[in-house]
Amino acid sequence: MPNSVHQQLLVVKELSHKTPDNRLVLDKLSLTVQRGQFLVITGPSGGGKSTFMRLLVRLEEIQSGAITFRGKDLNILSPPELRTKMVMLQQTPTLCQGTVRENLLLSFGFQANRSLVPPSSDQLREHLDRVLLHDVDLKASAAALSVGQRQRLCMVRSLLMKPEILLLDEPVSALDPVSRKVVEKVTEELNRGGLTIIMISHAHFVPQQVAIRRLALDNGSFCEADHHLDGGTR
Repeated sequence: MPNSVHQQLLVVKELSHKTPDNRLVLDKLSLTVQRGQFLVITGPSGGGKSTFMRLLVRLEEIQSGAITFRGKDLNILSPPELRTKMVMLQQTPTLCQGTVRENLLLSFGFQANRSLVPPSSDQLREHLDRVLLHDVDLKASAAALSVGQRQRLCMVRSLLMKPEILLLDEPVSALDPVSRKVVEKVTEELNRGGLTIIMISHAHFVPQQVAIRRLALDNGSFCEADHHLDGGTR
């Protein structure tokens, strides 16, 4: 993909961040993410990976440095607006009380998304089938689902917002082998379709059909782990 300004979707410049106990976890971090790129971030626990993700969606505020999304400073975008463009799927799936349908449509009830047209039941069914939740009824209680099913449900809910960037924070670490395989396969398919993906992963994710860029985050800075076609061709 050409390294042009027009293709730059996310730019991080000189980003530094300290924890409440004054520990420096990010030290003048800089990164450019191109549209359609698949970035995998590795590194030790406590090394700042999740903090970096949280800063991208303004779950924590920038202390020093700058982040721009589509050329706009992150601070001028409201968090609700930003979180429809850049959606984060966390390690532990978070669902509300209610049915599968209610959980899938949750974000459409937010004030920032009132202009969006909620998908029909048939469309929701198609999305669930895509992640192999064929046996999960839209009227079923979300609380009755397994952890793997909940994570796949959260993934569908994230994708219904049609984000430009999908942030994945250890999305498969707590999953059973079947769910893990499904999530990784769908993630590859999404990237092949043009979705930009940033994934934190301790597991050695080996894609079959997409190119990924690996970065290691340690001592507050990124270093290139490798930058090649791991499994196949785009």
